[in-house]
Amino acid sequence: MGVGPVRRCCQTGFVWFITVLILIVCAVVINAIKNAEDEIKKEAEGKKLSENEMRTLKIVSGASSIAIYVVNSSLKFVIRRLTVKERHSSITRLNVSVGLKLTMARFINSSLLLLIINFNGATKWFDKAGLVYDATVLMMLMAVTDPILYFLNIPGIIKWLKIYREKSKGDDCTLTQQEGNLLHEGSEIDVANNLSQYFTLIATCFFYAPIIPFALPICFVGSLLNYYVQKYMLLRKHKTPEMLARTLGIFFANLMPFIILIQAVASIVFMQNIAIQFGIE
Repeated sequence: MGVGPVRRCCQTGFVWFITVLILIVCAVVINAIKNAEDEIKKEAEGKKLSENEMRTLKIVSGASSIAIYVVNSSLKFVIRRLTVKERHSSITRLNVSVGLKLTMARFINSSLLLLIINFNGATKWFDKAGLVYDATVLMMLMAVTDPILYFLNIPGIIKWLKIYREKSKGDDCTLTQQEGNLLHEGSEIDVANNLSQYFTLIATCFFYAPIIPFALPICFVGSLLNYYVQKYMLLRKHKTPEMLARTLGIFFANLMPFIILIQAVASIVFMQNIAIQFGIE
């Protein structure tokens, strides 16, 4: 491909640099949201919160989960566009590289970021609008919203609107036959992004399972939704996908055993922190 290992390494480093900057911005936003949440709690300290105040507190707290979800969704555009410049020797290697970067960035953003920001407040994890609430909102967004948005097929809707606009022009339409054919093709399937989203859902649910028991049922529901929605989209809506080697599937399959390691490490971190904060010996 005319790209040496040094240049590819530099480009990979640049992709990670941009990704880290995005995660830092997300962390700053979440920290600001948490500070606003703490201010609300301080103002209400010593008195019972009204329903409106409690609703406001939950909305402010849930905003951090929404911010994480939005960043996770937008990462695919940034990382794929930058990873293309690494000029891999095959489409499969390109997708493996994109999938790895997306999965690591999303897992850090979804699982580690919330924990780091709330690490010293274990006594408040289970309060209303605490870590448990934020993580639950995030997991439900990942389990339900991703499949629903995928099912809505927004790129397909945009194509349908373009087709309608061109048809309405009548004899004034200037589309060529090739452009018309492309317009009527189904939307493209992003295998790397789909696998990354699903793996991140599983990893995040298992990460928080030690303190949120119903994280695993959320993961189960998300798995069912992902399976049926992706099957429907692949068979009914997407155009014929690019030919990919089995390397991409094997790569993500080999990552699955690390889920158990993630849960084990998370259990140790959560339990030790709870024991320290609550003075349990």
